[in-house]
Amino acid sequence: MYFSLQHAFYMNYSSTETTPASGDHGNYVFNMKPAEVSKDCAESPTEKLSNVVPMQVELEKGPEKVKLLNQKGTLMTRPRLGSKGQKILLLTNCFKVSVVAKLPDFYRYEVSILHDDGQPVGSEKIRRQVITKLHETYKSELAGTSFAYNGCSSFYTIGPLPNNKLDFVVVLNAILLNRISAGGDVSGNGTPCENDQKRHRLMSPAEMFKIQLRFVATISTQGITDAASERGGKHEGLKVLDTILRQHAANEDYLVLRQSYFSNEPKNFLDLSGGIFGCRGFSSRFQAVQGGLFLNFDVSTTTIIQPGPVINFLISHQNVSNTFKIDWLQAKQTLKNLRIKVTHTNREYRVHGLSEKSCRQER
Repeated sequence: MYFSLQHAFYMNYSSTETTPASGDHGNYVFNMKPAEVSKDCAESPTEKLSNVVPMQVELEKGPEKVKLLNQKGTLMTRPRLGSKGQKILLLTNCFKVSVVAKLPDFYRYEVSILHDDGQPVGSEKIRRQVITKLHETYKSELAGTSFAYNGCSSFYTIGPLPNNKLDFVVVLNAILLNRISAGGDVSGNGTPCENDQKRHRLMSPAEMFKIQLRFVATISTQGITDAASERGGKHEGLKVLDTILRQHAANEDYLVLRQSYFSNEPKNFLDLSGGIFGCRGFSSRFQAVQGGLFLNFDVSTTTIIQPGPVINFLISHQNVSNTFKIDWLQAKQTLKNLRIKVTHTNREYRVHGLSEKSCRQER
């Protein structure tokens, strides 16, 4: 051990005796007594410190006795189940999912949908219609396998297809294509591709699409339940289950917004004034937690435009009495990117803006 001894500013201490304490080996006791007051206390502290010479005192180390405490900790005992109080029922929006029989594995395929000239199809709604037509036309070639399509590039089947790589050609008639392309994207992911719109204006009575399916991976259904355990993580099988829910809602003519679905029934509408309606729906998705596989089912709400003529909507939205009081600059901003359906052809279009020209002058 090393000690650094320094002079005090106002009082010095000096050691008179250093003797080992009785019963200790290598331990020393310093007997200290006050010394006389330093005569040069009037010196500045800086000068005092400059004259200090550190002195090192080395002490011999003796054997150290270490006493270990052996403590055995016990867990706190849990009391018995509660017997007092009132029982209540709790409502939850998560439902336990169990599989009574072993499901076959899912097979994922990468799908490519091209026009006849090799350009990719930009509209999700057209892609879905092409896949539906594919399943109707080539049901035997696909071995009657059920499928789920996510609207992009993933195609899931229950069981494998006959080959790992398949090529098909699908033909859609012009009436169906015009109706699809004018309606835009049902999922709310944007307007149809601009090249698709120009193509359908000048196309022949029918258009041909090229489809290629290429095997990517096998998704084990057993891994879906393993994802809920501690050793499992987020499994791709959950995406397949969510895709099945989404496709089923789209086939039932629901408005699909991601994992939320809205029916077109009037009882689900709520008037919010100003020509805006609230539409009640639901959202559902599968989730794997420590308790197992659950279906999370919750309510959802979105806003829609009041069904009816566009002029009636503008009058209600701007709260005016007639068309002469409509602010057309505000109306242009309100109607932009709004989907409307014309009554004489029963086709849907998306509003891109308002023109000052009449319909006769507009080409």
